[in-house]
Amino acid sequence: GEAPEPNRTRRHYRVRKCRICLEEVEPTFHYDPESTLPAAMQPPPRVTYESEEGGRLLSPCKCKGSQKYVHEECLGAWRRADPLQKRNYWECPTCRYKYKLQRLTWSAWISSIPAQLGLTVVILVASVFLLGFVADPIINFYIDPYTAVATGGGPRDSLLWEDEPTTWFEHMLKGLASLGLVGFAKFLFTLSPFQWFNVRTSFGRSTVGGNGRDRLQQISWITLLIGIITASYAIYKLVRAWSRRTLESASEHVMDVGGDDEDDED
Repeated sequence: GEAPEPNRTRRHYRVRKCRICLEEVEPTFHYDPESTLPAAMQPPPRVTYESEEGGRLLSPCKCKGSQKYVHEECLGAWRRADPLQKRNYWECPTCRYKYKLQRLTWSAWISSIPAQLGLTVVILVASVFLLGFVADPIINFYIDPYTAVATGGGPRDSLLWEDEPTTWFEHMLKGLASLGLVGFAKFLFTLSPFQWFNVRTSFGRSTVGGNGRDRLQQISWITLLIGIITASYAIYKLVRAWSRRTLESASEHVMDVGGDDEDDED
């Protein structure tokens, strides 16, 4: 007689529900269309849970029951709602399981506060270096804008030593002063016209002439301190905004770690 058909274990796949949008998703069976084997000998079909709007249904953490499955798109929207909040972006807020990410591991670096502060310092140093090349007109314009404009930027003497060429140290010092003055100008835009006049009267100086040391003495260190703090904070906010936009646009995928549903087996 004919050999008996092998006893194959059959599996029943239940409907699964997304824990965020609560959509119920039916299983989709993917058979191998190129297989030439008889139906009894073919391997089990590949089963996926997908929907047109939410994408694939996955189990990204160790939650059980109704909290186990979530759409990939729903999870991505949840994580991008506040990408700088580690509890939502990097781990499940319920079971605290850290998501396993497929790529873009550098996104964890740019979201950390120390890295953002370090990047802010790098941008500040680069800004100081570049501003050192245009520092003299900025300093002269702060001391006496009318004379500076009339003389095409004013003198370009050394701020520290007379009759000596500018060194790299002084180049950076001029750049730092320019950064402070530019930041102070930004600070003035937050004041009313009356407050601006009082500040200009208190911190302003009378002449653009004299040697380098005279010009250095005419720069208020309070002005520079306010300006440097203002510029530093503005750059830090830009770095934070860039980090947020980068994380929001990152095409990062969370891996499915939950495995099959225990209730699927018959």
